[in-house]
This record gives sequence, structure tokens and C-alpha cells, in this order.
Amino acid sequence: MTNVKIGILELGYRTGSDSLSIVNDILQYGIKAEELNFSRLWLAEHHNAHPLHPYTNPEIVMTLLAGFTDRIRIGSAGALIGYSSPIFWPVTTS
Repeated sequence: MTNVKIGILELGYRTGSDSLSIVNDILQYGIKAEELNFSRLWLAEHHNAHPLHPYTNPEIVMTLLAGFTDRIRIGSAGALIGYSSPIFWPVTTS
């Protein structure tokens, strides 16, 4: 039997919390996920500013998570293709 690796997708949204509390929750979540031997922690993207979203771009939180953890792989997932895909850049004609 092969080893199964399990990752987590963190959506970065909590009801009834402020942004700073949510970032702290995400950091604690990442630390605990590593302790429980999860293989990866993915952060969803949020490009539209909203008071209950702790970040609009996950790279800063990913950097913080990398500083608080040692083994778990940190990445961005749940990408909004319309914002991120290099294939679908708008084409203009003159």
C-alpha cells in the first residue's frame, strides 16, 4: 500500500472575525496541520477587497506560514483563472 498524502485548502474566510484574527487563525492552523503530518497547505486567492478577507493576495500569508513551519508545503490554490491565467490575456486589435 502506498502512503497517502493529504493537503488542506484554507479559504481564508471566517464569519464574525476581523482580518488580523483570521490571519492569526491561519498561522495556528498551518502549525497544527504540520504537527498532524498534513503534506500541504493551500491558500485560496481573494482579489476583491472585502472586510472579512484577511488578504487579497496569498503570498504574504504564505511567507508568514513558511516562517512558522518547517516541513509542510505551502502554496496558493483556488486561483481565479480570470485574474491569474497567462493564457487568457485580453487581446486588443487596432
